[in-house]
Amino acid sequence: KFSGVCGILVLIVFLTSLFLSIQQVSWFSWTENAISDLGKQDAVPYIFNNGLIITGILLLFFSIGLFKELKDRYFSPLFFSLSSIFLIGVGLIPLPSIEHVYLSGMFFGALGYAFFVFGFSFYKDSKPFFRKMGIFAIFNLILILLSPIFLLFFEGIAIPEMILIIPGFLWCVLFGLKMVFIQS
Repeated sequence: KFSGVCGILVLIVFLTSLFLSIQQVSWFSWTENAISDLGKQDAVPYIFNNGLIITGILLLFFSIGLFKELKDRYFSPLFFSLSSIFLIGVGLIPLPSIEHVYLSGMFFGALGYAFFVFGFSFYKDSKPFFRKMGIFAIFNLILILLSPIFLLFFEGIAIPEMILIIPGFLWCVLFGLKMVFIQS
């Protein structure tokens, strides 16, 4: 149940730190910046970067719970675990560090691969919940693959990043709710 609560909190903590950070600056633009730009300014980095670190830790605990919940399906939780470690690194090593850019790319890559594995291992599952979560994971994967299209229209990458993060973390919330309230 603890891991499920962590899955539920992933989206809440991320959005809270994001919007608190945006409220403290006047320069942030969804169409001209990356979300990580919030981590490189004067007062905001503490809120934003610590929010990423806490979100990553919550995602890691959620991933550990997935290992227990899914028993014989280790591959998907493994990539969730990797994405959580990369997200913690993104918060620990902010921009303008080049390592930040690599960690961010690895976070999105591991998250995408987790959804690839979840989607194609769950979408034909006999249990309706797992089947629906598999279809949602495939939807997330499609969003990840299509999100670079937005780069044609905007100078910044904040919108494509949010298109990846929000549904991905919403998937964690839904699975977390199942872990907390529905017995396997």
